[in-house]
Amino acid sequence: MVEKCGFSGRFPYCNWTIDAPDFYESSWLQDSDPESGLGGWGDPDKDYKVQDGAFARFALKYPSYHPMHHQYTAQPFAAFAASTIIAGNPGDLVNVQLSPDNWICAHGSVHAITGGDLAGTRPATTEDCIPGNKWSPNSPLFFLHHVMIGKIWSDWQNLNETSATAFAGGSVQAFDNTTYFAEYPTRAPPMLNTSSDIYTDNMFPGATIGDVLNHTARYLCYVYE
Repeated sequence: MVEKCGFSGRFPYCNWTIDAPDFYESSWLQDSDPESGLGGWGDPDKDYKVQDGAFARFALKYPSYHPMHHQYTAQPFAAFAASTIIAGNPGDLVNVQLSPDNWICAHGSVHAITGGDLAGTRPATTEDCIPGNKWSPNSPLFFLHHVMIGKIWSDWQNLNETSATAFAGGSVQAFDNTTYFAEYPTRAPPMLNTSSDIYTDNMFPGATIGDVLNHTARYLCYVYE
């Protein structure tokens, strides 16, 4: 973004630990500003279409043409565990990944609570596809949420020297069931290591996993505030 687009700004993140006590009334989901507001919860009589804010006019094309949806769905929410995640499991990436990524923990719960596009819910205009996480990035909230997940990882890295370059994981998502996921929260075999290549389909220069473990270094070059 810096080299190809001249981007010199900042990217915000959603600190959902603030909203955990009452996600439904979260101020960041009640902002109706037509230029910068995320908008409120969708109207159930209109397939949960966002009615106000900047995304009320946000047209999406996948898996079919539809407006953006927010569909509040009550879920267990373990956002309070963020500080525990950061302080625990030094050098153990598998368990630090499992902590926010378990079925009812902070990562998945934000997707599920927000519902709609962020949860991969099938729009009413689509009848021949299986709901799933394939179109979660339709929602701009996806990126605000995942930057926060990245910040937790960064804070965990910086707290303990053994965590700074810790890596363990495979190349296949383990979403078949909760038991399989608990065994391989950082993906299942074939296993990878820090010398394994990250393929970019020639969209930008390739790298190894080891190249991106330090996000402040040359390849990524960004910091959290």
